[in-house]
Amino acid sequence: MDTENVLAADIGAAGQKARYDAACKNVLSAKIILAWILKFCVEEFTDYDVNDIVGYIEGDPIVSEVGVMPNTTNTEKISGIANEDSSINEGRITYDIIFSVILPTEERIKLIINVEAQNSTHPGYPLKKRIVYYGCRIVSAQYGREFENAEYGNLKKVYTVWICTSPPERLQNKIIGYSIQPYRIIGDTDDGNNDHDIMRCVVVYLGKEEDGDKNGLLRLLEVLFSREKDHTEKKRILHDEYNIEMTSKLDEEVTEMCNLSDGIWTNAYNEGIEQGIEQGIEQGEAKGRLEMVKNLMRSLSLTAEKALETLCIPKNEWDNYLPKLG
Repeated sequence: MDTENVLAADIGAAGQKARYDAACKNVLSAKIILAWILKFCVEEFTDYDVNDIVGYIEGDPIVSEVGVMPNTTNTEKISGIANEDSSINEGRITYDIIFSVILPTEERIKLIINVEAQNSTHPGYPLKKRIVYYGCRIVSAQYGREFENAEYGNLKKVYTVWICTSPPERLQNKIIGYSIQPYRIIGDTDDGNNDHDIMRCVVVYLGKEEDGDKNGLLRLLEVLFSREKDHTEKKRILHDEYNIEMTSKLDEEVTEMCNLSDGIWTNAYNEGIEQGIEQGIEQGEAKGRLEMVKNLMRSLSLTAEKALETLCIPKNEWDNYLPKLG
């Protein structure tokens, strides 16, 4: 394949991947899906019915518009929230989904929620540090919108929820939260209030549908992001098992996500076999990667280790493949 054709293929694949990412965000931003996320990831909503939670979401969630970096997050968006950012060195960086909810209490407490979809748990930097940074940015960006001067009591609590769709096996089917907690240095306790509880980071690690909870958030998201189920099966499960009404908009977005997913993984698989390079591999399923390794071993007479290296599969993941390549 000549350079021009390779470039055209890369651009086409990038465009298709971008459309898939956008479709995933659109599906996740449906209020009923966000309500499930809130019930399982936001402590304040644990005891509420999912259908009731939908009514507590303010306005329409903003998708891929509000900035992360300084000086761009304070532009007015939903209920005073913005979702895009840029910097000279890093380019335009946006939150996947950001919105606010109002707790149905006498105080009418407002929470700010960020939801991110993350494919790789090894993106080349410590993912949890990025997660904490996003949460901190949403907290600090409230200045001038939720409070001014020294009115820190008006700060709203923030949740940033990250959905990892392809975690390593040791992390699969887990939901792990991180928060600011007091610890004793001298004395028995702090002053007893929760004013420090201003930010929560939650990481949802998906896995195999059959290994997760049977009627909770993990299975719901695993069904949505499954590459084995077509859009008809996904919509049936959402409707029959989760009582999610398939509006025309949600129906269209689920179908679009499935169609784009099929194209991406088929292209990634074919390119990996034909070219023996890493294009599309990192996001490929473990099963698809295994087949690519076997094909390289057969066609190029490579050892298992050399094939794994050629496909740029991280060495800390080799133990997942080597026993199956003997």
